[in-house]
Amino acid sequence: MYLTKNKSERCVMARIQRQGKLYQANFTLREYGGWKAALAAGRNWVDSVVKNLPARSTGKGNLTTRNRSGVVGVHFHKQTLTKKVGRKNKIYRFQSWIARWPGCVHRSGVKWPVKQFGKDDAFVLAVLSRRMETVDRAAVTDKLAEIKETPEYAEILGLRKG
Repeated sequence: MYLTKNKSERCVMARIQRQGKLYQANFTLREYGGWKAALAAGRNWVDSVVKNLPARSTGKGNLTTRNRSGVVGVHFHKQTLTKKVGRKNKIYRFQSWIARWPGCVHRSGVKWPVKQFGKDDAFVLAVLSRRMETVDRAAVTDKLAEIKETPEYAEILGLRKG
């Protein structure tokens, strides 16, 4: 929901978008006699329109076309570091599955290295981290050990794209 002053057109614009549909109205200064009255009219319009609209939906958990892993909040990360050793450069390559969610205490997410856990287990650990929304690595690895040979493990692996 937006209420903005458009000074070039001398009006207040009120906008609401729900489920991809935009609702908009303009309240001109000429019609309402000033910014204060136009803003009040805009607020009244918004309040009346919102009552008849469906509730806001969050984007949390929605799989988008940008997703390449198959699971919301989980992505594969490749990193290359070059370190000078004598006259030559030594190249280190790291691969990991990373889990992120809104409110995660680690800004970059929770990383699960492929070298340490293997590609399948690292992916499953990332998915479990995302589902549990926890940075407690011990709890996530315990959950992995619990489901390792079960259909749930296979179901999680089946979610992975590519």
